[in-house]
Amino acid sequence: FLIKFVRLFIGDRKTAPWISLAGFSLFITSPTFKFGGSPEEFSVPFLLGLIYLISKRVKSNQEFSMPDSFFQAMSLAFLFWLKYSLIGAWVGFFLYIGVNLIVKKEFLLLVKTVLAGLSGFLIITLPILLYFWTKNALWNLFHVYFSVNLSSYSGNTKGFEKLIAIIQAASKNFAPHIFETALLLIIAIILIFHPHIKRRWKTLAILVFGGELFFVYASTHPYYYYFLPFSSFLAVIVCLLILYAGRRMQLEPLKSRLLQILISMVIIGSNVYAISVPTTIEDITYERSSKVTSNVVKKMKEISKGDEITLLQIGSIDAGYYLQTNTLPQGMYFENPNIPYENFPEIINSQLEMVRKQSIVFVIYTPVNRAFRGYLNEKPKEVDLLAVKDTPVRIPKILLKNYKLVYSTFQKHHRQPTLLFERKTNDL
Repeated sequence: FLIKFVRLFIGDRKTAPWISLAGFSLFITSPTFKFGGSPEEFSVPFLLGLIYLISKRVKSNQEFSMPDSFFQAMSLAFLFWLKYSLIGAWVGFFLYIGVNLIVKKEFLLLVKTVLAGLSGFLIITLPILLYFWTKNALWNLFHVYFSVNLSSYSGNTKGFEKLIAIIQAASKNFAPHIFETALLLIIAIILIFHPHIKRRWKTLAILVFGGELFFVYASTHPYYYYFLPFSSFLAVIVCLLILYAGRRMQLEPLKSRLLQILISMVIIGSNVYAISVPTTIEDITYERSSKVTSNVVKKMKEISKGDEITLLQIGSIDAGYYLQTNTLPQGMYFENPNIPYENFPEIINSQLEMVRKQSIVFVIYTPVNRAFRGYLNEKPKEVDLLAVKDTPVRIPKILLKNYKLVYSTFQKHHRQPTLLFERKTNDL
């Protein structure tokens, strides 16, 4: 999509891949991309596709067609079921189309556009619903994916207080990215005040970017990887800046040594930046590293001596233990998402119930999750201290009662433990 975007502005087809490579390099060398593995990462191709479509229509001054609505609705559906906080750009996109058709009183075209969009959405959605229906899990799908997330994940703030919290979360998330934020602000100012860009296209740009911003930070959490979708906008901006520089200096594409140097500087500079920037944020310093996971898995296999491994990880999101042991989780809540304990205690309570019943052989205890630390703070009578390598660690009493510590290690940055417990009785 980046290559197709660049080709909208330049005739030389050989040059477009090189210029797009500069924008792509800025994206893949971002510290947020290095964190990786999140739904935000998978949203980027769809965002680039949407940006390309909008740019194409703006350049040709054409209205969006029904096929545009159909295919963008498919993108919306894919992201909706991947992580619905990523659909903000498409909400803005379809809001623009709908309002534009209503203002023009083109109601028949509005109905056709709605049907085209609905068809695209259902093509992705129906197989998903059918799968959960065949597994008798439709209620679980709607309960966990919608009810629990919407009512529990973002806390109890509402109205104007919620809006302020969203702005604060976005500001905190953008603050470490000074260069990228400055670029976005400069381009936003140019876009808003550019005399040759029609007001309706400015409105569309604001709705798309603002919609994505609002939905991503609607949870009011400033997690580091939340910045990743906005890297797609930055990749496009870098390509535009290179094109602008080449045009201003009247450089002939690819044949210009200066333009080649400019592109090389962006590619090399972004890699140097990614290597030199220290990962100091809490989400990364926890470093669910493959080395720690591999050592714990090795210990479990050593103890089990070929027997089936059943496990539960408590205190953080899944760090790869189930995958590396080829083990299916034994319960619905096999990890700890960042849902405050007071909002949805069922997650931790059900995990501790499995510990009480000793229904699994191994428990991996990684109390780094904010929600789990909230439980430890709220339930002091249910928690004991255990000295591990001269470091006191707060651990649920029921875990100490029914399981024994067989392996321990600490994250090097802030001494957060990863503890492996084995079931005390082996005759279950």
